[in-house]
Amino acid sequence: DWDAKHDDAYSYSLPFPSGIRARIGQGYNGGFTHSGYLKYSLDFSLPIGTPIHAARKGIVVSLVKKYSEGGVRRDLLSKANYVMIQHEDGTIGNYAHLKKDGVIVNVGDQVEEGQLIGYSGNTGYSQGPHLHFEVHKPTKDSQITTLPTYFRTQYNDHEILSPFYLYWKPRQGIDPPKTDLFEEDILLCKSNGKELLTQCNDTNFRLGDRYALQLEFLKPTRNQIEFLLTIESDKVEPYYLKWFSQNEGAVEFRYFEIPKHPNFIGKWKMVVKVNGVEKKVFFFQVSA
Repeated sequence: DWDAKHDDAYSYSLPFPSGIRARIGQGYNGGFTHSGYLKYSLDFSLPIGTPIHAARKGIVVSLVKKYSEGGVRRDLLSKANYVMIQHEDGTIGNYAHLKKDGVIVNVGDQVEEGQLIGYSGNTGYSQGPHLHFEVHKPTKDSQITTLPTYFRTQYNDHEILSPFYLYWKPRQGIDPPKTDLFEEDILLCKSNGKELLTQCNDTNFRLGDRYALQLEFLKPTRNQIEFLLTIESDKVEPYYLKWFSQNEGAVEFRYFEIPKHPNFIGKWKMVVKVNGVEKKVFFFQVSA
């Protein structure tokens, strides 16, 4: 229906379950693929297999679930799995890049807001696992035009989502959050040498291990970050580092390697401060 008029007063539900947080990897007018008729599209960064829920009730009008491959190749542009749901105002919600056989509804099904419709994936033209979401209507020249949509989030009952912000379904009496960084989002992790982080809850390291301090902010802001490293034995001088986070990103890393020297064996303490406020203290053991 090219005469469909979107209800801009409607507040969409985030398309994933309560308890899951997702960052907007690419927002409106994103430089990678969200331009032209797709300019009002959103990419939620989600691991493969994340449950996907209908953001608004409607009728399933189209779906594909047979593809398994994803990547940045032109031949994959038309090979994403998806579900399309028509809303009562005539617009259509498109949930794309779902995993192979990751659609659990059928054409003609009436779905309610919040109902499970499939599972996220990385199929089609994609840089990595995520859910592409858009609301569109057809045009008279057989194209589509995407439309801005408002969501209910931990911050607001009716807001446009911003690139690189972390979002979740609101929790009554808890949200909106009073901080841009939760303690649980400050991690000390081992690195495999390719900047991939593993074993983020481990407190045991060995001489020569490579590790990283990771801070995941709720939104991109400029913050002063400090940390102080001390060893219980006093065989190594305390190590202090200060830097500022980048405005364009929301996840900060600093990589380190434990020297292969016996003086570094022992119990270590790391104090992390953000904007002058102590946020977290780590204790870990280094062995030979």
